Amino acid sequence: SVVNNQAIRGIAAGWSPLRIARAIRTTTEMLPAPQANTLMRTLQLTSYRDATSANQNANVAIIADVIRIAALDGRTCLSCVALHGTVIWSGERNIGDPVPRVDDHQNGRCTSVVRVKGRPLNVQSGVDWFNSLPPDRQQKQGGFANSPGKWQAFQNGEVKLKDFVQAY
Repeated sequence: SVVNNQAIRGIAAGWSPLRIARAIRTTTEMLPAPQANTLMRTLQLTSYRDATSANQNANVAIIADVIRIAALDGRTCLSCVALHGTVIWSGERNIGDPVPRVDDHQNGRCTSVVRVKGRPLNVQSGVDWFNSLPPDRQQKQGGFANSPGKWQAFQNGEVKLKDFVQAY
Protein backbone atom coordinates (compact mmCIF):
# COMPACT_ATOMS: atom_id res chain seq x y z
CA SER A 1 0.00 0.00 0.00
CA VAL A 2 1.03 3.61 -0.45
CA VAL A 3 1.10 4.28 3.30
CA ASN A 4 3.24 1.21 3.97
CA ASN A 5 5.72 2.21 1.26
CA GLN A 6 5.90 5.77 2.58
CA ALA A 7 6.57 4.49 6.11
CA ILE A 8 9.33 2.15 4.93
CA ARG A 9 10.89 4.86 2.76
CA GLY A 10 10.89 7.31 5.68
CA ILE A 11 12.36 4.82 8.14
CA ALA A 12 15.07 3.82 5.65
CA ALA A 13 15.91 7.51 5.17
CA GLY A 14 16.19 7.99 8.94
CA TRP A 15 13.24 10.36 9.20
CA SER A 16 11.53 11.03 12.51
CA PRO A 17 8.04 9.62 13.11
CA LEU A 18 6.54 13.11 12.79
CA ARG A 19 8.23 13.73 9.43
CA ILE A 20 6.99 10.38 8.12
CA ALA A 21 3.50 11.15 9.42
CA ARG A 22 3.53 14.47 7.51
CA ALA A 23 4.60 12.67 4.34
CA ILE A 24 1.84 10.09 4.77
CA ARG A 25 -0.74 12.84 5.25
CA THR A 26 0.30 14.43 1.94
CA THR A 27 -0.26 11.15 0.08
CA THR A 28 -3.55 10.25 1.71
CA GLU A 29 -6.75 12.14 2.12
CA MET A 30 -8.82 11.93 5.25
CA LEU A 31 -6.04 10.76 7.62
CA PRO A 32 -6.05 13.19 10.56
CA ALA A 33 -2.66 14.43 11.78
CA PRO A 34 -3.01 12.92 15.29
CA GLN A 35 -3.82 9.51 13.84
CA ALA A 36 -0.85 9.62 11.45
CA ASN A 37 1.46 10.76 14.27
CA THR A 38 0.27 7.98 16.59
CA LEU A 39 0.63 5.40 13.82
CA MET A 40 4.24 6.33 13.07
CA ARG A 41 5.40 6.86 16.64
CA THR A 42 3.94 3.53 17.71
CA LEU A 43 5.38 1.71 14.67
CA GLN A 44 8.88 3.08 15.19
CA LEU A 45 8.90 2.53 18.95
CA THR A 46 7.58 -1.02 18.58
CA SER A 47 10.30 -1.71 15.99
CA TYR A 48 12.88 -0.35 18.42
CA ARG A 49 11.54 -2.61 21.19
CA ASP A 50 11.64 -5.63 18.83
CA ALA A 51 15.30 -4.88 18.05
CA THR A 52 16.08 -4.40 21.75
CA SER A 53 14.52 -7.76 22.56
CA ALA A 54 16.46 -9.47 19.73
CA ASN A 55 19.70 -7.96 21.05
CA GLN A 56 18.88 -9.08 24.58
CA ASN A 57 18.10 -12.60 23.39
CA ALA A 58 21.41 -12.73 21.54
CA ASN A 59 23.19 -11.82 24.78
CA VAL A 60 21.08 -13.80 27.24
CA ALA A 61 24.11 -15.57 28.69
CA ILE A 62 25.34 -12.36 30.34
CA ILE A 63 21.97 -10.90 31.38
CA ALA A 64 20.81 -11.26 34.97
CA ASP A 65 17.57 -9.25 34.65
CA VAL A 66 15.62 -7.24 32.09
CA ILE A 67 13.90 -4.26 33.70
CA ARG A 68 11.07 -2.18 32.26
CA ILE A 69 11.65 1.56 32.33
CA ALA A 70 9.38 4.46 31.53
CA ALA A 71 10.02 8.08 30.69
CA LEU A 72 9.18 9.43 34.13
CA ASP A 73 7.73 12.85 33.45
CA GLY A 74 4.36 14.56 33.63
CA ARG A 75 3.06 12.90 30.44
CA THR A 76 3.71 9.35 31.61
CA CYS A 77 0.49 7.42 32.21
CA LEU A 78 -0.22 5.88 35.60
CA SER A 79 0.16 2.34 34.25
CA CYS A 80 3.67 3.04 32.96
CA VAL A 81 4.65 4.77 36.22
CA ALA A 82 3.47 1.71 38.16
CA LEU A 83 5.40 -0.69 35.88
CA HIS A 84 8.65 1.31 35.83
CA GLY A 85 11.44 -0.71 37.47
CA THR A 86 9.66 -4.07 37.33
CA VAL A 87 11.66 -7.12 36.24
CA ILE A 88 10.12 -8.51 33.05
CA TRP A 89 12.62 -11.33 32.65
CA SER A 90 15.12 -12.90 35.02
CA GLY A 91 17.97 -15.17 33.99
CA GLU A 92 17.58 -17.03 37.28
CA ARG A 93 13.83 -17.65 36.97
CA ASN A 94 13.29 -17.86 33.21
CA ILE A 95 16.10 -20.17 32.08
CA GLY A 96 15.42 -21.17 28.48
CA ASP A 97 12.57 -18.70 27.98
CA PRO A 98 13.17 -15.89 25.49
CA VAL A 99 13.40 -12.31 26.70
CA PRO A 100 10.04 -10.70 25.87
CA ARG A 101 9.56 -7.41 24.12
CA VAL A 102 8.20 -4.60 26.26
CA ASP A 103 4.57 -4.28 25.18
CA ASP A 104 3.37 -0.72 25.47
CA HIS A 105 0.31 1.27 24.47
CA GLN A 106 0.08 3.64 21.49
CA ASN A 107 2.57 6.49 21.79
CA GLY A 108 4.05 4.67 24.79
CA ARG A 109 7.65 5.53 25.64
CA CYS A 110 8.61 2.52 27.74
CA THR A 111 11.55 0.28 26.95
CA SER A 112 13.91 -1.93 28.95
CA VAL A 113 17.39 -1.97 30.39
CA VAL A 114 19.44 -4.96 31.45
CA ARG A 115 21.31 -5.78 34.58
CA VAL A 116 24.41 -7.60 33.45
CA LYS A 117 25.50 -10.56 35.59
CA GLY A 118 27.99 -9.44 38.21
CA ARG A 119 27.24 -5.74 37.70
CA PRO A 120 25.03 -3.57 39.91
CA LEU A 121 22.10 -1.63 38.44
CA ASN A 122 19.90 0.49 40.62
CA VAL A 123 16.54 1.44 39.13
CA GLN A 124 14.11 3.19 41.44
CA SER A 125 10.58 1.86 41.15
CA GLY A 126 8.00 4.08 39.51
CA VAL A 127 5.88 3.88 42.65
CA ASP A 128 8.78 5.16 44.77
CA TRP A 129 9.47 7.92 42.24
CA PHE A 130 5.82 8.96 42.24
CA ASN A 131 5.55 8.85 46.02
CA SER A 132 8.57 11.18 46.27
CA LEU A 133 6.70 13.90 44.35
CA PRO A 134 4.74 16.57 46.22
CA PRO A 135 0.96 16.04 46.09
CA ASP A 136 0.36 19.08 43.85
CA ARG A 137 2.79 17.59 41.29
CA GLN A 138 1.26 14.11 41.64
CA GLN A 139 -2.15 15.55 40.82
CA LYS A 140 -0.76 16.88 37.50
CA GLN A 141 0.46 13.43 36.42
CA GLY A 142 -0.94 12.00 33.19
CA GLY A 143 -4.11 10.13 34.14
CA PHE A 144 -4.86 12.28 37.18
CA ALA A 145 -4.66 15.71 35.54
CA ASN A 146 -8.09 15.53 33.90
CA SER A 147 -9.77 13.15 36.31
CA PRO A 148 -10.52 14.56 39.74
CA GLY A 149 -12.36 11.34 40.65
CA LYS A 150 -9.28 9.18 40.05
CA TRP A 151 -7.13 11.60 42.00
CA GLN A 152 -9.55 11.63 44.93
CA ALA A 153 -9.75 7.82 44.96
CA PHE A 154 -5.94 7.64 44.98
CA GLN A 155 -5.70 10.23 47.74
CA ASN A 156 -8.26 8.32 49.82
CA GLY A 157 -6.33 5.07 49.41
CA GLU A 158 -9.17 3.43 47.48
CA VAL A 159 -6.83 2.70 44.54
CA LYS A 160 -3.10 2.29 44.16
CA LEU A 161 -0.95 2.94 41.10
CA LYS A 162 -0.89 -0.79 40.30
CA ASP A 163 -4.68 -0.65 39.89
CA PHE A 164 -4.19 1.42 36.73
CA VAL A 165 -2.07 -1.24 35.02
CA GLN A 166 -3.78 -2.84 32.05
CA ALA A 167 -2.79 -4.75 28.94
CA TYR A 168 -3.03 -3.00 25.59
